[in-house]
Amino acid sequence: MFKFPGTVAPVTAETLMRCRECHRYFTKEQENVFFACPQCSGRTVMDIHASSGKYLNDDTVRESYWYHATDGQDWMGSLLSNDIPNIPLVHVGTERTALEVILDKHIDSPHPISIFRIKLKANAVLNETIFFDDNDWPETLKEDRPAGDVYRYVNRWEAAGSISLLVDPRYLEIVSVERLTSYTEVWDRVA
Repeated sequence: MFKFPGTVAPVTAETLMRCRECHRYFTKEQENVFFACPQCSGRTVMDIHASSGKYLNDDTVRESYWYHATDGQDWMGSLLSNDIPNIPLVHVGTERTALEVILDKHIDSPHPISIFRIKLKANAVLNETIFFDDNDWPETLKEDRPAGDVYRYVNRWEAAGSISLLVDPRYLEIVSVERLTSYTEVWDRVA
């Protein structure tokens, strides 16, 4: 199992950021004001919340259900119709992550929203690095892919502090699709 070089945040009630230089902890709200460490102006990273620490284990990642929210009617089919070398990586995360994506990005969509419940295929190769969701990431990863089909990262935006995955869609298996008819359903589940 890969040993995470940072720390697992000691609390789950507050979103914690950590400075890469001075290792000071502070809240996401403080980081949003300064866009850097308020102590030394260093680059910041989101720490993993205790509830997501289990995803540092490869077996847990493989056995877990992952989720993707979209308003695309044939989401997986449209991805796989691309030329093989140009297949984009897909973001999947916890159910909470998918719900927050809906509220953040699809709230004004004229199309019905779907939540895909997904498992990784048995032959998917997990990269051992835990990536951080910096402002220039994951675009860097998409352009220069290291070994593997699945890349774990600490999500900075949706369900902040949770582990999400960037995955080559050829290594995803759709388990079920839930079509949402109202945002009330989403709000009730997030609350």
